[in-house]
Amino acid sequence: MKHNDILLEAGTNELEIVEFYLDEQDTEDPNYRGFYAVNVAKVLEIIQMPKVTELPEVHHNSVMGAFNLRNQIIRLVDLSLWLDKSRRESEPPKVIVTEFNNV
Repeated sequence: MKHNDILLEAGTNELEIVEFYLDEQDTEDPNYRGFYAVNVAKVLEIIQMPKVTELPEVHHNSVMGAFNLRNQIIRLVDLSLWLDKSRRESEPPKVIVTEFNNV
């Protein structure tokens, strides 16, 4: 079998992930950093926080609004609110644009 630079090949049971963290305000440890990951195959891109337009018809507190990315309207969900965590801002937020089941 010819060696190539492809990291993942079918049948190898390998998985690539994008690891990220949320700095959380925790009562026991005020500097707690929770680490999370998502399958890199589901990540379209990682961007700086875009200008977000509020969506008044959406009533879930984790939906921050929507933004336009190359003529595609994308809803922005705050993961810390979805997970019921108190986020501590330690650096400018980033957005991980993902796609699951064509959504």
